[in-house]
Amino acid sequence: RLSRLLEEVLGYAGRQSASPTRIDVDALIRELEPSLRAMPSVADRTLEVELDLDDCCIHADPKQLSELLINLVVNACDAVGPGGRVELISGRMSGAETPVIEVRNGGEPIPADVLARIGQPFFSTKASGNGLGVAYVRRIAAAHHWEFSLESAPETGTVARLLL
Repeated sequence: RLSRLLEEVLGYAGRQSASPTRIDVDALIRELEPSLRAMPSVADRTLEVELDLDDCCIHADPKQLSELLINLVVNACDAVGPGGRVELISGRMSGAETPVIEVRNGGEPIPADVLARIGQPFFSTKASGNGLGVAYVRRIAAAHHWEFSLESAPETGTVARLLL
């Protein structure tokens, strides 16, 4: 556990070197999907993957994008509990060409005061969490000039959105 925490702290602190390259977003998600499904946090949940970014390539570090997606999917699965449903969706923003990746769950909505603090280093709602997961997501998104948002409402559940 300490080794994992140290890796996350160093990752958050920016000591990982980025290797940006041209990547196909949907291809990366397809390659990542079996690993996601095998993770303990995901294994007893329903993970639905909907890909709609045919031949959409972006300039990014594939390892960092993969880590970002793993983090968001695991958090979404932890929030819904066993038997819950999580969606990993790629597509385009309505009326725009901007590619987007969303991770959605229908768990309990996150209270506004807690939602405002998610992503602050060392703030966690999990008993065994360290609060670096979403902070890392925000840092990677900013480094790639992507826009990351987190919304939560009773009608829609929680949506983590990454505008690429």
